[in-house]
Amino acid sequence: MGDDNKISAVTVASIGGMIADSGTHALLKIVREKPDRAGKSEFYLAVKVQALPTIAALCLNLMAPPQKTPGKKDRAIVPADTVEIGMSDNGQYVVTYELETKAPISFAMDYGQARTLAEGLAALLGGISNPETPQTRPN
Repeated sequence: MGDDNKISAVTVASIGGMIADSGTHALLKIVREKPDRAGKSEFYLAVKVQALPTIAALCLNLMAPPQKTPGKKDRAIVPADTVEIGMSDNGQYVVTYELETKAPISFAMDYGQARTLAEGLAALLGGISNPETPQTRPN
């Protein structure tokens, strides 16, 4: 990225967010560690909702250095404290991981993706039966 001395950046103390009333943008509330020259410590960054998964993936990838997975591209591997598997209200399979920071992140899957996950885990763990329909609980 270049020489850090040439980058203008703000040290962030905290970040929060909400979806704007329009539903098209997320408003990320950034709180600076030190107020700016006008004495303001907060500002908002408007981001299109469609960009949020890309931002989330970028942030997750920054949390852990890429690790080599045999036969795969380098991937960031982020430790999780817990994992829950369930169903969403609209019938999608959902896997929720709680990160070390206690922040939950959930992924929705269709039946084929859930079956691939179940088969992959069964193969890795060995000796576990492969149910026709994964057992779930409401999330």
